Amino acid sequence: MRRLVPYSVAIFAASSLVHCTLDSSSGCFQTRTCAGPDGGLAGAHGGQGGGAPGTGGDGGSAGDGTAASGDIQGSGGDAGITGGANSGGVADAGTGGNNAGAGGAAGAGGAVPCGGACKGKTPVCDAATDKCVECTKSSQCSSTKPACDTSANKCVECVGNSDCTGNANGAVCDTSKSVCVQCLGSGDCAGKTATPVCDVTTNTCVACVGNGDCATKTATPVCDTTMNSCVQCLASTDCPAANAARCDSEQCKPCTTNDDCSHVTGKGICEAGTCVQCTNKDASACGMKDGTALVCDSLKRTCTTFKAQSASLCDPCVTDAQCAAGELCVLDTLTSGSTTKNVGYFCHWKQGDTANGAPADCATGGQPYVGLVSNAMSIDGTKADVCVLRVSSCPANADYPTKNCGPAGSPDDSLCGFAPTADAKCVKFGNGYRCTMTCLGDDDCPGLGCIQNVAPRVCQLQ
Repeated sequence: MRRLVPYSVAIFAASSLVHCTLDSSSGCFQTRTCAGPDGGLAGAHGGQGGGAPGTGGDGGSAGDGTAASGDIQGSGGDAGITGGANSGGVADAGTGGNNAGAGGAAGAGGAVPCGGACKGKTPVCDAATDKCVECTKSSQCSSTKPACDTSANKCVECVGNSDCTGNANGAVCDTSKSVCVQCLGSGDCAGKTATPVCDVTTNTCVACVGNGDCATKTATPVCDTTMNSCVQCLASTDCPAANAARCDSEQCKPCTTNDDCSHVTGKGICEAGTCVQCTNKDASACGMKDGTALVCDSLKRTCTTFKAQSASLCDPCVTDAQCAAGELCVLDTLTSGSTTKNVGYFCHWKQGDTANGAPADCATGGQPYVGLVSNAMSIDGTKADVCVLRVSSCPANADYPTKNCGPAGSPDDSLCGFAPTADAKCVKFGNGYRCTMTCLGDDDCPGLGCIQNVAPRVCQLQ
């Protein structure tokens, strides 16, 4: 057995000086920190290595156990500390002594972001929350949803108007829905003549959303809010014109029933497509006077103050109903040379209506109305043979024999009849002048005979 000679060595470990004897029972021998006879220190603790997260740092190098000739091997350095993500630290082996100390263990790899679980619909790791999201910036989004809403970490169509440039849905971003639209207000529709108004329910530029938007369009003043277009009408009440009071397919058209005229003030009767106040068949709107119905002007289709059957023979009339029983309201004409003029409507006997006082024959019983007009059409469309003045006119008959036609002291034919000298003439009467009628014979004159030796022939005044 080899005899061991005790001696003291100084060992530096962790910056501390250790004195021990090279003895198998000594503490430094058990921990392998005693120097060999001619050697240096055993391997000291490995360096504390480790990289920043992302790339692992190298492990710490083991202490150099430099031993000149000692038999005791140095111990390996401690393992490097955990490295950053991706790779662990690399430990260097201890060196020195007859037998080099074992290398320290490699540092453990760092943690992977979000545990490496980000994929599919949430492929991006939000480092701030360590959660998988759809995006953290717009470059991570697709062309269909090119903008990243960073408040929700979602890819959307837009977060501002610049994201809507060239978008088919519109150039304005509705940030409440993150979609591109045509408009949020009518200001966004400026310059669009046909569609200047924004429908905020659909965010589209339209022609109108109410009647006020169509007010300047006189031909189409009503807004069809279903189609957002200006039209002429939606209901008959939108059609105030009497000749087009019915709304049909958004257009005002002529009435077909009285109901179509109910909204036209004072014209509640439909006559031949036009709303009127009354007709010869329906004069109820004209009311009564002193217990007698007032008549309707058949040409104007307006109410009058004339009572029914109030007009006598050769009186002016506006409807058959105004003439006495046995008479019709007929258009008179007057022929002078080759010219025929309409005189107006007057009441005339219906030949043969003897029950109501009319003559059976105009020529023998209707003086001075001995002229016959066959199948005459009355103002209200009734056909009959009527007795009329043969030469003169009803205006001339009205002037005969009382109208003064010489107020200035000389005769004035223009003050007599309808067409002076053709139907009437101003003649001497006493110290003045009176209007008389033209005639062919005595039957044409009321009461007195026809003066035939003058031109034109006229009825006697006395």
